[in-house]
Amino acid sequence: MTYEMQANKVTTMRRLMLATTLGVAALLLPATAGAATSLTVGASATHVANGGSTVLSGVAAPAGVPSEQLVVTARAASGAWLKVGVVTTAADGSGTWSLKVAPARSTEYRVQSVDAAVASTPVKVGVAPTLRLATVGSATAYYPVTVQVSVLPRTFNGTVRVRLDGAGTKLATTTIAVRNGVGRKVVTPKGAGRFRLRGTTSSADWDRTAASARFAAAGRTLRVGSAGPDVRALQSRLAALGFLTPRSGDRYSFATSEVTLAFQKSYGLSRTYVWGSREWAKLATLKRGPKARFTDGGRVHIEVDKSRQTLTVAKGSRVLGIIAVSTGATGNTPVGTFHIYQRGGSYLYRFMAFHGEFGIHGYDPVPAHPASHGCVREPNWAASFTWNHSAIGTPVHVFT
Repeated sequence: MTYEMQANKVTTMRRLMLATTLGVAALLLPATAGAATSLTVGASATHVANGGSTVLSGVAAPAGVPSEQLVVTARAASGAWLKVGVVTTAADGSGTWSLKVAPARSTEYRVQSVDAAVASTPVKVGVAPTLRLATVGSATAYYPVTVQVSVLPRTFNGTVRVRLDGAGTKLATTTIAVRNGVGRKVVTPKGAGRFRLRGTTSSADWDRTAASARFAAAGRTLRVGSAGPDVRALQSRLAALGFLTPRSGDRYSFATSEVTLAFQKSYGLSRTYVWGSREWAKLATLKRGPKARFTDGGRVHIEVDKSRQTLTVAKGSRVLGIIAVSTGATGNTPVGTFHIYQRGGSYLYRFMAFHGEFGIHGYDPVPAHPASHGCVREPNWAASFTWNHSAIGTPVHVFT
């Protein structure tokens, strides 16, 4: 045998021995598990506040791989899945993993293999923005005021539904468009006093969140010569409460001051003819006006309250009009239930007699206190209202 033949034989034997050794080693070593074929993801909190965080976690199955890397992604506004982190399954082979995230908006998360061949079902995490409401500058009753909404983060785009209530007025709602976290709109406080703003956000990219704020609307002092939307609104509000009001639009006329006098008399306020802070404060507490004392079987009747110095025309229990009056200076206006038995026949305007020479009639001006000879004086501008709602036989109740 040549030297070359001996060398080839040795090489062949070495190769056989190596193959045998590798084969035995393969039998002795445990089999290595392949990559995960199933992935799951969940969140410790599926709704968080702006700036908050949640912990994503899940399992890679089948378990057994000591450390497999996975990619956590979030769905962007465009719909694409963007990487937010890389996790490694637990070293104990359980396949578990976790990752803390702070979402910038409501979004979906999922976990996937490095090659993206396997991906989990997404989990949605909603984010509630931070909402603040405020008025810009001071507020005046029945005058427009700007409401500003601020939303954090500034990436918020959507709307805020704002509800305004307070000062004894009806509820009002408005929608404010918000761009880059800021929105403004003008509202009108329907009265003087404390108001509350309550807002709720709405956006496809964010959870709903709510906030509230309070503000005060001051009422102007109104006297003869004043004018503005608050005068018009005040007269409308007083009419709704049952007080007879003149048609003076947005002008505070002397007749308007006599409506103020009727209000002051009805609620025991100082009889000044001027609508001020006390009147605004009282108005804010009222949901309805003074009630009729009598019903008269549903018929129209007249009530004269000597202590308050007011006259009320009512139909049954429904008040048609409350008027400031002046009765006898000596207290001689008779008390009791009477009936109108005469209409006209006197130099006094719209005179209606109800007992002897005592009657109801127009007069100018009507003082804030008892000053007549015994009749019931009412303002000339209001006398036609009482006249037109009365007839021979209409009941007249006079009481203290």
